[in-house]
Amino acid sequence: QHFSNSQSIIARASVIDKKNGLAKLEFSVFSALKQDALPLPNVLPKVGDEVVLNFLYDRGLVIAPDEQTYNELVREFPQIYFTHIDIFGAQLIRTATLSPKRSDFRQFCDDNAVG
Repeated sequence: QHFSNSQSIIARASVIDKKNGLAKLEFSVFSALKQDALPLPNVLPKVGDEVVLNFLYDRGLVIAPDEQTYNELVREFPQIYFTHIDIFGAQLIRTATLSPKRSDFRQFCDDNAVG
């Protein structure tokens, strides 16, 4: 949302449907920049707000069955900065997670600015 001289991320938007060149969005809490020491702003999305889609989609994480496949994928997408899988592995060790769930991937992406 645009304020006097600044902008702010106020929600997470996901495209849930596309029809006739229009996208239907679903809004949820944007928690990637959560800071417990600060209050949550009382601002909600409204008509006229700017929506930025594909935010952070120039960063990614490759999960591959072997090193050859990993290297092929990284070479195939040179425009994407890939966070090394060992960083994700370290997070799993730190949280004592043996079988990562979708929420573990989401948390990793939030913690490491991966889209």
